[in-house]
Amino acid sequence: MATTAERVTCVELGLPELFEREDFQKYLNDPDNKIATWHTRGEEPGDYSDVFVTFDNCEGSNSDMPGWDLVCAAMHKLGVVSSLVRIVCY
Repeated sequence: MATTAERVTCVELGLPELFEREDFQKYLNDPDNKIATWHTRGEEPGDYSDVFVTFDNCEGSNSDMPGWDLVCAAMHKLGVVSSLVRIVCY
């Protein structure tokens, strides 16, 4: 099987209101959660709590996370249909 690669865009979304939500913090700190992040479980969100998700027309790798509607709204406002998304708390 041959190795393949494809260049994709990455959008950085600053959504501090997402990181302030109690339900999202619980999701972020859940030890069973497999979300892509540098966040240290059990700590308050901070500069290294970035979350990486895939986004494809409001579907995505973590579309079950609290606040996904904020991600969808921001991406639609930007006119982005498909991308890797880095969500930051600043």
